[in-house]
Amino acid sequence: MRVLVPGIAGRLGKMLAERLIDSGHDVIGIDRRPMRDKPAGVVVHEVDIRKRGAEEVFRHVRPNAVIHMATVTHLVVQTEDRYRINLGGTRAVFEHSSAYGVEHVVF
Repeated sequence: MRVLVPGIAGRLGKMLAERLIDSGHDVIGIDRRPMRDKPAGVVVHEVDIRKRGAEEVFRHVRPNAVIHMATVTHLVVQTEDRYRINLGGTRAVFEHSSAYGVEHVVF
């Protein structure tokens, strides 16, 4: 199964990617941040989930499943920015998933 993980560069994203790879899945990530020490076999696209580049990843990869982890949870980011990133990013994930035939989305 091709699994796309927006927000893969965080600690939990890396752990998830390792588990998915160990289970035999192809793992593709999207994150604005570079992924340090990415597991072997993981492909990461450094793009903002709210931008056109992320839609191009969905279009090109055509994932079977998406595990959405691209949210801002820390309180350092101002409330308005957190809201725009979390709402806009989540909306983009679901819109792209619908447009490109993703079978399963986990949020």
